[in-house]
Amino acid sequence: DGGQLNVGMCNRIRKTFPPFLEKSYNASKNVIIVAEDLDRPTVDFDRIRYYLKPYTRIKIVATYRRLHDWLLSFYNQIIDLYMGKYASGEEEYPSFVEWVQQQYEDFHSRHTVELIKRYKQNGFLEVGVVNIHDETTTLMQNFFCNHVPNAKETCLVIRNGMWNTTKSNVGGSHEYERLIIKARYQGKFKYPMDKKGAEKLSRKLVKIMNKAQRGLVDHLGLQCLPDDLALELMKTEMKHEREFFPEWYEMRGGDIGLKIDFEKVSRTKLCSLNVDKILDIGILDDLFTQIK
Repeated sequence: DGGQLNVGMCNRIRKTFPPFLEKSYNASKNVIIVAEDLDRPTVDFDRIRYYLKPYTRIKIVATYRRLHDWLLSFYNQIIDLYMGKYASGEEEYPSFVEWVQQQYEDFHSRHTVELIKRYKQNGFLEVGVVNIHDETTTLMQNFFCNHVPNAKETCLVIRNGMWNTTKSNVGGSHEYERLIIKARYQGKFKYPMDKKGAEKLSRKLVKIMNKAQRGLVDHLGLQCLPDDLALELMKTEMKHEREFFPEWYEMRGGDIGLKIDFEKVSRTKLCSLNVDKILDIGILDDLFTQIK
């Protein structure tokens, strides 16, 4: 469902899903359901059981992604979804650093470890976790070979390299879109602004900057996560991986290995451009006038 389940989608499922499940159950087939919205703390577990009838043996499989990496991915998805409102000025465009500080508690409750705790507490005792950072296997191989019952043929196909997946959801940074939107509303240039416009203009700006050999502007200062929040993220990841993937964790260097990995991103990926400083200094003002 892409994490965007809506009323219309739910109404269709109510009519078609129960007959589908009954037919599959009578044919002794397993059913795999992928639904990102089932990570919400407000999920009604009794209703899930009701809609999965006549199946009673239900296994929950969640994917584990390090908390900092997952938060950044979630932020990018939200930005992509609301870019139109940010571009039109309907809503304030938060940086990643601002967003994490405001939303951390809420989104932390939806992370893999908290999620599987809720399912276990509500009677779903068969729960598996797939570590997407485990480079000794692929995500699909891990899932079908270790977590899906009676999937031997599928497992062999994947292991033998006969299943090539070409579709992937690759996100990217929206930092220059945030810069271009704020510059537009500060009057740095005149140009109609909507989602597509912001994406197009940010690409143009980067191209103009490269042509002018101006380079990126992160040297003007990055706004990074407060030290106490960064430390909490790192300690939480250590705790998660010691508990759920102890052998893999030790093989990767344990606490020291994770600390090294975390410190690499804590001053880069987990930071945001200091857009206000860039615009106040005016270092790009001459380039903004070249945007057409």
